[in-house]
Amino acid sequence: MERAFDAPMPEACGLTESGAGTFAARLPPRVRKPGGVGLPLAAETAVVDEAGRGLLQGAEGEVIVA
Repeated sequence: MERAFDAPMPEACGLTESGAGTFAARLPPRVRKPGGVGLPLAAETAVVDEAGRGLLQGAEGEVIVA
């Protein structure tokens, strides 16, 4: 799509409970990570373990949004 229309098409994702667009990838010229969820958009977010404790960047866990 980006090549066909010569326009950036960043990945974005959201949680049903919080509305569309909870996270979005960076726009060029910033570096994007294909398959990543991107950066939070106007929400407090964290990744936590089963006990609700915050995890370090890169760890797998549950996404919470406030």
